[in-house]
Amino acid sequence: MPDGLHAKTWVLENADEVTVMTGSANATRAATGAEGNVELDVVMVGRRAAVGASTMWDGTKESP
Repeated sequence: MPDGLHAKTWVLENADEVTVMTGSANATRAATGAEGNVELDVVMVGRRAAVGASTMWDGTKESP
């Protein structure tokens, strides 16, 4: 692991959809404000049945 790497992952679920954001940004004004830090994140959106938290932990019939 590179020295100083401090990545984190946020998972937001609603009834049908999941948004996963992973990268360097913290949930602070410095990370999310217009004049804040330089941050890099990747945002992925998918159906809850395919990529929800329970699916990731428990697997599916196709990918146990």
